[in-house]
Amino acid sequence: MPRAGRKIVISTTLLLIFQKKYTTFANNNAFRIKQISLHFAFYTKHYSCGFVFRIKQIDQRQIQLRMETLFEKQDAMLRTTSMEIVRSFMSDINWGAPMLCIRGPRGVGKSTLLRQYVKLNYEPGSEAVLYCSMDWVYFSQHSMLEVAEKFYKKGGKLLIFDEAHKYSNWSREVKEIAEIYPDMQLFISGSSLLKLLDGDADLSRRCRGYDMPGLSFREFLHFL
Repeated sequence: MPRAGRKIVISTTLLLIFQKKYTTFANNNAFRIKQISLHFAFYTKHYSCGFVFRIKQIDQRQIQLRMETLFEKQDAMLRTTSMEIVRSFMSDINWGAPMLCIRGPRGVGKSTLLRQYVKLNYEPGSEAVLYCSMDWVYFSQHSMLEVAEKFYKKGGKLLIFDEAHKYSNWSREVKEIAEIYPDMQLFISGSSLLKLLDGDADLSRRCRGYDMPGLSFREFLHFL
């Protein structure tokens, strides 16, 4: 067999092996696979191009699935959020600020307030807003930066990270998100943010902070 023919047979065999072995975890190894496919071009440009196209298709599908998971979680949380009582504190906040930080003790109502804001200002099923709670298991394998990038590329306008203090290095990633995507609103909340924001001058300068109080006497009567 001529040398050129042998190269094509070898490259075809390698293509099948690489596809079978690596497509099952393209989600976490897309960059590595693309490197392999580029190396593969030394054997034949035709099969390498097909391989890269196949991997890109898989990668885009995995991204879409990950974002759909988050939107489904958001929709589930919003469905269970009551609008019967909306705290008067809602009207004290400048919701048009590029970056908001809502602080307060655990159980004061920060999460409910944020979800109520979404329900009041966005249509059901809207993908212009994304509410994420940082105690979701999802964030044990995915970063804030990753979510922000995918959401922004989908045309997202408002990204909310609830319970941000439960995510390690949250302040560093939040600051980077604000720098990379300045035209996307970013809201964060947490019960342990006050000291952390005070310790980060750059972040506290960027973020409009609000301390959520407990119930007023009038609000307390509404719950009776």
